[in-house]
Amino acid sequence: ASGDIAMLECVPADCEVFGPEWTCACGECARRASPLADVACAAPAPATDLGEVPDLAPVDISYNGSPSCRGLAATCRGRSCCATLPVPGGVHLRSYDGTPDYPDASYPATTSTFLLDRFEVTVGRYRTFARATDRPTALLCDSRATWTEEPGAREGYPLNCASWADAAAFCTWDGGRLPTEAEWDRAAAGGEEQRAYPWSRAPEIDPSRAVYSADFPEAVGSRPAGDGRWGHADLAGNVWEWTADWHGEYRD
Repeated sequence: ASGDIAMLECVPADCEVFGPEWTCACGECARRASPLADVACAAPAPATDLGEVPDLAPVDISYNGSPSCRGLAATCRGRSCCATLPVPGGVHLRSYDGTPDYPDASYPATTSTFLLDRFEVTVGRYRTFARATDRPTALLCDSRATWTEEPGAREGYPLNCASWADAAAFCTWDGGRLPTEAEWDRAAAGGEEQRAYPWSRAPEIDPSRAVYSADFPEAVGSRPAGDGRWGHADLAGNVWEWTADWHGEYRD
């Protein structure tokens, strides 16, 4: 997903990673069409040396332009649940992590740099969307469904039981889109590092880093030690994520 404003102390070169339509205004990266880009600032925020793109993971980019987070408290690790982080483009191998389970290195993928939500979409964000669009909320697939008809203790939990159409409609309304399978896989594998798990090349399941075999999902971002190479949470465990692609065999 991508928004209008990326809250980030910047200099112009820092914003180029997001594309030619981005510029630096008032110490923040903003789309050129955003009102922020035309604001005359009394004193720009001090620039921060962010280094190369792969080192951007510690910089949390608050996606304040997202409709789904307007009016919501910053409850995802004390930050906006709409925070996004960049995934630098490059070439990686899909369905390959160098282990006996996934040894096939036949399917390279090339992706451009893109922004990906740091956290899974929460119940609270989806509720904002459903209320704004009058979308039906028949999201009770089984006893592990996180949706509740009224706001409650699960607003910071990941939404599950949503169809592909639900997910795609939400992303479009929220100003973004579903990631492609290649994009999502790049974020989870750490790109060319080809990690077996988002946090490590070592092929071992670590329950302190991901929500595995739980009777019920947990709040998004509950395992910070399991974040991926570029800072994204829950790329393994908790709930599954939809991508834009259909399921099928890779083509040669």
